[in-house]
Amino acid sequence: HTRCNASALTRFFLRREKAQAMSMSKSSACASKGAPGGFGGFGSSQSIGRVPQIELLQEAKAAGLTTVDGATDRGLCTVSVDSLLALIQQGARTELPLPPALTRTVLSAKYSGKTEDACVRMNATFEVQVFQQGWVQLSLLPLGMAVVSSEVQETSGEEAAGALADIAVVDGHHCFLTKSAGIFVVKVQFLCPYGNKAKSCIQISDLPASARTELQFTVANRDDLQITVFNALSSNMSSSAEGSTVTSTLSPTTNLNVRWTEQQKEEEVVQTFVKLPLSITVEHQHSFGVSEGIFLADSVFNYDIRNGAVSVIEIEVDARLKILSVDGLHVKRWELQLPPSSAEIEQAPTRRILKVFLQQEVDARYTLTVGSEMTLPSAASCEFECPVFNHPHAAISREKGYISLEARTNVELEQTGSCVGCVAVDVEELPREMRQRATNPIVMAYKYLLKRFSLQLAVKKHGDVDVLIAVIDAAHFIATQTAEGRIMQQMVMKVRNTQKQYVRIDIPADCDIWSTIVSGQAVKPARDEQTGSVMVPLRKSGGKGSDKQASFTVELVWVAGASADPAKNHPMGDRGTLNFAVPKVDLPLNAVYVSVYVPEGYTYDEFEGDIKSTRSFSATPPNPSKLNDPALAARAPPMPMMMQQMPAQQMYVQQSQVQMPASSNLARHESISSLNNSDEEKEQTRNSYLSNANTNYNAPRAKPKRYAGGTAGVVPVHVEMVTMGNVNRFERLLVQQQQLNLHVTYVKEGSSCSIL
Repeated sequence: HTRCNASALTRFFLRREKAQAMSMSKSSACASKGAPGGFGGFGSSQSIGRVPQIELLQEAKAAGLTTVDGATDRGLCTVSVDSLLALIQQGARTELPLPPALTRTVLSAKYSGKTEDACVRMNATFEVQVFQQGWVQLSLLPLGMAVVSSEVQETSGEEAAGALADIAVVDGHHCFLTKSAGIFVVKVQFLCPYGNKAKSCIQISDLPASARTELQFTVANRDDLQITVFNALSSNMSSSAEGSTVTSTLSPTTNLNVRWTEQQKEEEVVQTFVKLPLSITVEHQHSFGVSEGIFLADSVFNYDIRNGAVSVIEIEVDARLKILSVDGLHVKRWELQLPPSSAEIEQAPTRRILKVFLQQEVDARYTLTVGSEMTLPSAASCEFECPVFNHPHAAISREKGYISLEARTNVELEQTGSCVGCVAVDVEELPREMRQRATNPIVMAYKYLLKRFSLQLAVKKHGDVDVLIAVIDAAHFIATQTAEGRIMQQMVMKVRNTQKQYVRIDIPADCDIWSTIVSGQAVKPARDEQTGSVMVPLRKSGGKGSDKQASFTVELVWVAGASADPAKNHPMGDRGTLNFAVPKVDLPLNAVYVSVYVPEGYTYDEFEGDIKSTRSFSATPPNPSKLNDPALAARAPPMPMMMQQMPAQQMYVQQSQVQMPASSNLARHESISSLNNSDEEKEQTRNSYLSNANTNYNAPRAKPKRYAGGTAGVVPVHVEMVTMGNVNRFERLLVQQQQLNLHVTYVKEGSSCSIL
């Protein structure tokens, strides 16, 4: 047994008719407020529909349900499981009928009307289908209409009984009421008021929409009216003795709007078509460029064709011109012909006809582009007459044009004499598309309105002037002297280059080239056989916007006095003179900065030479690149093919026999450098020292070829400059292919010698 809500069981499993009535009540509200412990989520018997609890309990007893005391168990009952399952199966077999989706519809509506003095008499016939039994209501006319008579018939033709169907006023409308299902024909005659004081329209709203709607409307005693039916898909007008009549078919609508006005009699107009002659206007746009001995012409012809079309275009051109190209839409072919004049044929022709054949006729606007050239009388200075283009066709009613002159090389253009048929204008007066097509600055501009004009020009050829194709903005020469007599030198240059392939640096042949770097990439140097200069390949400057000639860095490291025989190295003695030379470069140098490092333990006199000493540089000199610098490698542009690295070749640089002093530890080195160096140079010197602190300078060097310590013909490694000792700075501006020399005398500290 189980305890469940007796009211819920009664609601679902009692008689079919009662269950249908209960399902149409407010069962949804009852379900949402069910009591705890209810069956199936339904509430107590007090909240189910409007059936009293006593009645439900009696029916439950009749169904065999045993109830417990309702006062204490709140409507619960005790039911066996078998009885509960049987009731559930019986309820599942009970099907409740669904209400019909559609109760009635209007199959067709036919309206007819005729005007009277005070109103319009209308007749309406509706074909209505009702789908269910029971009272059904259908609104036919608004209350503003006065019903004169009505008739309701079934499809059998018999008049429906008044108890079954009739016309009545319900909810502010003339409505059709019926209690029977079937198809009915409802006929209504009613009076409709005019829609305005002029009695020229009617407006009826709130009509039933139907699948087929027809209207026949007559305006009595007027046969000169135009009747307009809104929402009409088709209308037929007719006139008779009774008046003007319109028959229309309308789309499904709930409004009927009819207006009538007097017909406007149109007078017969006899149109006489006159064929106008073909008329063409042409605008010329000639962009002339003058170079050495060549006159180039890019001509654009804009046609405006009216009253016809053309398939052949004829242009009269100067016989001196050589036609190079003809471009345009639908151009099939073109050819040059001699003019038809016999006098021209017998003598040397001065004009020729350019015929352009099109694949189809063109009208309205058309554009044709002609490219040509002419050989000038002389490649140097000369005078010539500007070539003229015109159209011989009689249909050309007007021609106008513009001329722009450009100097495409180092020639000078000027007008000689007066121009006939054209006038000089400012460059800004030229059409914008002409100015945009110009590849060089426009030096002269003209316009003309005549087919023939004369313009004499003179060309003056001037000699070329040598200009710089490469320059060194700044160069930093760094030299480190050791007590053993070796000198390590580095030249760091900021270069801007447009065409130069190599930069030549005069380095003595007995020096070892250790490293050549361009834009952070190692390159292969060469030796000039005639002058003995070291040649470092250059790349072209590049950039965007205002930085189109951006500078790049060229670095060169070499060592002098690196002989394998210590006797040939000329070590520093108790006293002597040190000589330093900034090598000559075949490019102008805007600024030269020199840093010379000399060993400690010596007393030095003032430096003398071709460059002035300074305590600090006036500007930041170019700094050498750091080894394995990823930022520099990312910024480095691609090198030309001649500067690409050789595949998988490596140069093993044998270190020279340089014995660093035992007292040259890092702390002492930093203390010495701090006397003269800036913070930036201190950091640079410290990094350089740390990278070279473990270098074995006593390793023996092989000398397979001319350059000791290296192999010729391969890409060198990236070697960083060693800077140690006391630093001396020098600076000079504007140096051009000149070697700068410096020398200084020294005396070893603690010796008996003195500086004279």
